[in-house]
Amino acid sequence: MRYILKRYHPEIGNWGEPVEPEVNDGVHCHHVRYRGIVITPIENENSPNYKKEIFDDGSPYDFDYLRWFVSCLKDKDTASKLTSILCQNPTVFMELDFVKSDNEYVHLPCDDVDSPDNVVYPTIKDLVDASITYRIKQQKDDGRWTQGWAMGEDEGVRKLQILYDAYFTMKMLAKFGRFGRIDF
Repeated sequence: MRYILKRYHPEIGNWGEPVEPEVNDGVHCHHVRYRGIVITPIENENSPNYKKEIFDDGSPYDFDYLRWFVSCLKDKDTASKLTSILCQNPTVFMELDFVKSDNEYVHLPCDDVDSPDNVVYPTIKDLVDASITYRIKQQKDDGRWTQGWAMGEDEGVRKLQILYDAYFTMKMLAKFGRFGRIDF
């Protein structure tokens, strides 16, 4: 959380770049890279704290950072206000056509809402539960889960993908356990 909080700019209510420039020097996915510091101020709409860019032009990662931030707030009144903002449009970056996750990099509802304790879970419970059922059916014959898309073709990235598949499988199993969908 300290890492994320260091990147938050309270004077404008937005985060700066979430990764360090050195990420670009190593093996990395094309979507996780340092892009330079771009700080965009909040535009007010629907509430004094609503950030239109996050819902209209942002990314699922912006939404996740805000969701993680809200979950860590000690001021429950502020957390409640921010949660209501996040719940205004929580599926904006979630793919609701689950089949697309078979071959594309998309976020299903259960990918962003990874626990019943997640602040937006009550708002989209049925979608999360349905996407968990879909993810369970995506298990490969060898027992693993994959992300459904290739990170790249060079040898370093293929090795990274094998490691990521192991991580992704463990992540899925842990998530299914949190939702009571499997027994350990």
